[in-house]
Amino acid sequence: MTLQKKTAITSVILAIGFTSLISAFFYPFIVNRFQEIENQRTEYNIQRVDAVIKNSLAKIDSSLLAWSIWDDSYNFLEDRNPQYVSANLSQDALIPTNVDEVLFVDKSGVLVTSAMVKGPKSKITNETNFPEDLYKHFATGSALLNINTETKNNQGFIRTEDGLILFVIRDVYLTNGKGTPKGSIVFAKYFDEGVIDSLRELTQFEASTYLWDDPKMTPDYLEAKNAYLKKGNQQFVNALNKDIISGYYIIKDVYGQPQAIVRTDIQRDITIQGHNTTVLLLTIFGVASLLLVALLNFVLGKFIISKVFTLSKEVESIAGSAKSNKRLTSTTGNDEVDNLRNKINEMLDSLQTIQMAVDSSNSHIIITDPDGKILYANHAAEIMTGFSFSEMAGKTPRLWGRQMTPEFYVSLWDTIKTRKQVFKGEVTNKRQSGELYTAMATISPIIDYTGILKGYVAIEDDITEKKKSDLVLNENLEKLEKLNSLMVGRELKMAELKKEIESLKTTSENK
Repeated sequence: MTLQKKTAITSVILAIGFTSLISAFFYPFIVNRFQEIENQRTEYNIQRVDAVIKNSLAKIDSSLLAWSIWDDSYNFLEDRNPQYVSANLSQDALIPTNVDEVLFVDKSGVLVTSAMVKGPKSKITNETNFPEDLYKHFATGSALLNINTETKNNQGFIRTEDGLILFVIRDVYLTNGKGTPKGSIVFAKYFDEGVIDSLRELTQFEASTYLWDDPKMTPDYLEAKNAYLKKGNQQFVNALNKDIISGYYIIKDVYGQPQAIVRTDIQRDITIQGHNTTVLLLTIFGVASLLLVALLNFVLGKFIISKVFTLSKEVESIAGSAKSNKRLTSTTGNDEVDNLRNKINEMLDSLQTIQMAVDSSNSHIIITDPDGKILYANHAAEIMTGFSFSEMAGKTPRLWGRQMTPEFYVSLWDTIKTRKQVFKGEVTNKRQSGELYTAMATISPIIDYTGILKGYVAIEDDITEKKKSDLVLNENLEKLEKLNSLMVGRELKMAELKKEIESLKTTSENK
């Protein structure tokens, strides 16, 4: 073997070793950052699961409110009039409430009557044949009969033989809101596939659940269960495989005992895209290293050195931008340098494909330097802000920000730059069109092994429509309260009119 070949082989081995060393250092660092962002996104989705459950209880309470402030219900708890049952506990009356079971309990804890809406028919029951495992929670002496003085209700989860139930209980008053309660009404709904469908619809991710003591519980649920038993973690994040990451939420009953585990699944698009992009960039770095090695082997001839030099220049011209559409000049040659040129073009094509995949993410993602100047922005960021990447590059997010108070930004920079911690919260921004929008933002500092700040990764999700939906819900609740007030006023006027008619009738009879 000639010295020329030995030198070339040694140089190649050193280049490969150096590239491997750089890859071993930077690859875990970058991928771990993407995984942290992915975990934060999953934790946010778990919070949305909790919000869906609270919203379900709020809907049940909204249906119960009209029943609990009503003269007919109040009188029924005193006189047990069967006409009330036939008129109000029919299928037509109960199905619009969207609950599965109804209980009327007097103040001593005795079941007055009950109803179950199961399948196509509603079934009116009595104390003897109503499910005992549900009624026992509201029987004499039960703490659930003690209504919260602030919320005017008691609510939560109860475990029965038929499954997990969401319930709301309210004391019954006269329509005018007065009178001493003679008992309470309980509305209950099973935590079934219908509620799970609501979770899927709101979170836009797959959702499933297991009861706490289900013997068929899969291993990943058992991990979440053990985490709760050991550390009391009500939330748990676990990567199921290379494609799916799951968030787990422990549901506790009204007594504080765990009764079920809800899981939501999210595609690991952020980590996958980060992994692929990192691998590709490291591959390009490795190829560039081999090209530099080739430059050292000038004994291969001036013609080869010239081609390698030209190739190196072209690589350098496009290596600085992951969004560049530039390619190496194609040649018809068939030597190693020409083949390498074609391979680099193929890799750049792959890089562009991966870049398109990153841009297809629904989350706004940008990467900045330590001063906040934008180095990278995906397509979702362009859509959300209205600014193109060319308009963003080298500028700061103030381009669409500056809508919050000065104190807010002082606190934000103190968190991510001074304390080098993750910021998470709602921000108001302005699109290029001038339209304001609200986003849930997560900004993570990028810190190297020496503790030096290298930049930031920011992810935003537009929650404007969700905020509007919450506002509509609050407005509907206000309208319901106004309607109740009108009903009370109508009843008072009817009572006055009745007295006036009686008075006229008495006067007429006396004449």
